[in-house]
Amino acid sequence: MKILNILSIASLLTVAAACGGGNSGGANAGDGTGGSGGGGAAPPQITIVSPSVVMSDVYVGSVDITGTGFTSTSQVLLDGSPVQTIPGTSTTTEGTLPGGLSLGVHQISVQNGSQVSNRLPYTYYYPAPAPNGLFNAIGGYYAGPESGNTYAVVGDFNGDGRDDVIIQGPGTGTEPTVELLFGQADGTLSPPQYLTNVAGSVAGDIDGNGTVDLVAISMGSSGGVGCSVYLNNGKASFTPGPACPYISAGDAIMWKLVDMNDDGLPDLLVSTLATNGIYLLLNQGGKFANPQLLATPGTNQTFAIADWNDDGRPDIAYNAVGTGGTEEVHFLLNQGNGRFQDTMTTGLLGMTGTLIAADFNVDGVPDLAIEYVPPPGNFELVVSIFLGQGNNAFVSGSETTFYPAPFATYQFVVGDFDHDGFPDLVGQNADGQPSFLLYLWGDGHGNIAPVQIFGPRSFNLEVGDINGDGLPDIVAPDEFNEISVALGQKGRNVPSPVLLGPAIGPYVTTADVNGDGLPDILIGESVFLNQGNESFAAPAFSSPYGFAIADLNHDGLADLVGGTGNEVWVWPGTGDPSFPGSPLSYTPPIQFNFSDLQIFDMDKDGYPDLLSDGLILYSDSEYNFTPLKVPFIGPFVVGDFNGDGYLDIATNAETFLGGPNRTFTQIPNLLGLPDGVYFAVGDFDGDSTLDIATSDGTIWYGDGQGNFYQQGIFTADAPAGGIVVADFNGDGLPDIALGLQTAQQIAVFINNGKGGFERSFYASGAATYGMTSADFNRDGKADLVVCNFVSLVATPNALVIFGK
Repeated sequence: MKILNILSIASLLTVAAACGGGNSGGANAGDGTGGSGGGGAAPPQITIVSPSVVMSDVYVGSVDITGTGFTSTSQVLLDGSPVQTIPGTSTTTEGTLPGGLSLGVHQISVQNGSQVSNRLPYTYYYPAPAPNGLFNAIGGYYAGPESGNTYAVVGDFNGDGRDDVIIQGPGTGTEPTVELLFGQADGTLSPPQYLTNVAGSVAGDIDGNGTVDLVAISMGSSGGVGCSVYLNNGKASFTPGPACPYISAGDAIMWKLVDMNDDGLPDLLVSTLATNGIYLLLNQGGKFANPQLLATPGTNQTFAIADWNDDGRPDIAYNAVGTGGTEEVHFLLNQGNGRFQDTMTTGLLGMTGTLIAADFNVDGVPDLAIEYVPPPGNFELVVSIFLGQGNNAFVSGSETTFYPAPFATYQFVVGDFDHDGFPDLVGQNADGQPSFLLYLWGDGHGNIAPVQIFGPRSFNLEVGDINGDGLPDIVAPDEFNEISVALGQKGRNVPSPVLLGPAIGPYVTTADVNGDGLPDILIGESVFLNQGNESFAAPAFSSPYGFAIADLNHDGLADLVGGTGNEVWVWPGTGDPSFPGSPLSYTPPIQFNFSDLQIFDMDKDGYPDLLSDGLILYSDSEYNFTPLKVPFIGPFVVGDFNGDGYLDIATNAETFLGGPNRTFTQIPNLLGLPDGVYFAVGDFDGDSTLDIATSDGTIWYGDGQGNFYQQGIFTADAPAGGIVVADFNGDGLPDIALGLQTAQQIAVFINNGKGGFERSFYASGAATYGMTSADFNRDGKADLVVCNFVSLVATPNALVIFGK
């Protein structure tokens, strides 16, 4: 299925004009060199190397070479050296590029005997990060191929005063691999570096030399817990340290590095499942002693650490099993030298759950937050704050209930994220959609104000100072190796998409429904009226048979278009977003495939027309349709590909060039559009002809005559569920946004006008399955709408991501 494209010819021509005048891609120009003559025959000539510009995330593979004078013995050369060649015809041949190709600009040529053709460039590059802050959403960063890991480790590994991020990599054979992204002064993360034979689960100065080392927690095949130490030389270079003792029971649930015996070295605390144990491994000068079982918790193995009795030593709060078999919170009061006294608390009202320690009322005495799920059937989650009184006593503070309960508990982290002097909590809703960070803003009196910040998807959060400004930042990794970073700030204006719901996609279109000059949104049967202040009214519900909104009769009010295939229906716009009344009906001469519906003014009469496989329905001011059968089938793309002012239709192998009087000229092309991809048009190489970008990461460059050749590859290293082309950074060049289906991110590719792209990511909150763009707040910036993939665990939703 293809996303609907709603675009008038006027706006299409505006895009083409704005994108003209740029630099053409380097792959179209030779360097003028030729080989020596031989036997009087003309040397071979190259006109196209396809693709010629490729991101390093893409497997290099083969390149198709088009030109003249090739023979069955022609040899493809890479930087003057032979590569595996697959003979073709006198005008085509293919070369296989070697794996491990170095980044940079290479040269492709073809040799016949002693004669060598001209050379064309082949650019293999890592995309630089695009400018930060293009959208009002939390930025994301690509950390490499998917590893399935959801943990990140944060620390200043290179000693520059900014925290860095390490995430597990895909591994190389039997060796562990991590991806290291350095924190930068602007709050972004650097491109990843790949470190082999290194792993990490938590960071700390294990050997006391002032550098941040790694400890990796591993699960044994027999159900135990192991760990490994990797020592840092201060420049983010790690070597294996002493082996850790083995905990011969359970899987690790939680782990922390804390100096529990006041010797200046962090000790390792691990809680395990199955045996339900909390273990302490004391640090003995860079290596850990044998595990010491401190306590046997109940069903919730989380623990919290603070100096609960004000003796200067960190103590442990945990969920114990009482004498009657019920669970209750106990303290392990630190006696020094690895000894602890198990003590009950008072004032917690018998509550247990996930434990979080912080001084919420800023009185110098640590408080305790308990996150718990009430008895079965309530489908909610509660966070209760108890204010510490000293001597293991508490009094009730605030209580906040969240409904519905998230996919998993929020796993809150603590920090002053708004710089007001009071501790806040931030958690995540795990695998839910829309995905969000839950901020619980503290007021210094033990009360919290919850705010959902839509975007990042994560199971575990970390805190660090990525930009070195002294404010704590949130690091949220997902299992697809995207890392979102929510920067701490002075205030609570955390960037977030705007949630629309309920909505059912994936068909999403925009038009002015009520005539106020603002684009509104149709998703499924939900119509969202634009309020003009970056908000939308609650949805009105139109017919479930509607597919798109467009102003067919040019009266300033969008009409609703839909039907059943055997009939095309139009609900004339009245300004009412529910589109009441019976629709006008038209029976097309052939079956009308609404899943391939596109709406364009094909004959330049000012009234948009309807296109589907093999059929154009020309519309007029009275909603009358005149059918024209044209032998095209989906997938198809509409654009003025030969620059004559009439819209054309491009399909696999054929282009139908539009002309006056609703005529078309059919010509062959080399276009390849796999079924199921999404596509959009733009002049990506600045030659004033329209090109086609597809959601599988391919750019087909137009030749100005209706033909296309593959000349570039870009990728987000993840399947896409939508594509939009717009000028996101205001430089006059068309850029590309992909909505990712798995990672809940938008990948944005900023066009450099030379065939390459800078790349950035933004947390969208939705596993995209439907996407479009409009300027909803009329600020001159393109905004995005993404619809999610509806499943058993994901309710329908959509979000608007405003451009900045």
